[in-house]
Amino acid sequence: MSPKKQKILEYCQQVKRPVTAKEILMDRFPDKSQPYINSDINELVSNRELIRNDDDSPYTVRIPKADEVFPPLKDYSRKKSNPMGNKSASQKINDNAYLPIDLKNSFNEFWSNYFHNGQDYYETLTFSDLVQLKMIVGKINNLITYELTLLASHQIAVILKLTDVQKIALEHQIQTTDVNANGYDIEFTEEPKFICEIKGTIPSGGKKRFGAAQEREIRKDITGLLEGKTKWSLPSEELKNYYKFMCFYNDSNNSIDAVHNLVNKLNNEYENIIEIWHEQEILDLEKIYVLMLASTEKSL
Repeated sequence: MSPKKQKILEYCQQVKRPVTAKEILMDRFPDKSQPYINSDINELVSNRELIRNDDDSPYTVRIPKADEVFPPLKDYSRKKSNPMGNKSASQKINDNAYLPIDLKNSFNEFWSNYFHNGQDYYETLTFSDLVQLKMIVGKINNLITYELTLLASHQIAVILKLTDVQKIALEHQIQTTDVNANGYDIEFTEEPKFICEIKGTIPSGGKKRFGAAQEREIRKDITGLLEGKTKWSLPSEELKNYYKFMCFYNDSNNSIDAVHNLVNKLNNEYENIIEIWHEQEILDLEKIYVLMLASTEKSL
């Protein structure tokens, strides 16, 4: 047996319950994506060393019980891809022939873990339901940005030693500004002046680096902090009078590593103009300071 299969099997024996491929990855292969172990899980099932928990979640597996009858083997590999045919958008879209199985499983795993049950939520949703859910996600993104912006303002207020009056004014400004408004996420025009961009970006795929699209957006904001924005109310030459911050959400070591990797990469291009905040006593108006934000509480 390969070392990889051995690790999968050991984890299943350790937890003594049905486990998802995602759980196995997080515990034994945290830097990998699910395709890394799918074929190994299939082989372990074929060899009767693991058993699938049910047909709706083929990559949720467990150790078989003594004398358990194994169901007929099915091919859950993603070798075939069939079109939707004549299905209408309003029909339920749980047909695995055209939906990648791991996408459906990830969807169900999230909601099942959230509500602490094993219900197949995808089975009950229509296409219209998913569209409505997508609209809600946009509002969730705005809420995340709002909470992170408040958290960033609190930390920057301490760093720049803002007065109590200034802190109140800054919080009021954040509470009354549309999160999608043009300009910087925070723009404080009293002395000490500062601008700030908020990034709720989580490294794509659980990796320790940002994806290409994520990096492009971060670079865009870096350029805006250094050179100004086309729809900003103040001329770019005023930037020399502003402290500059970029704040990232710190959800795991992956986020920390991704930020460090990107800062090192950008500093090779921007001549070490970006610094990760570590309680420096003197700040440089020409530099961008990176803060890692971590919070378990909501303000609303």
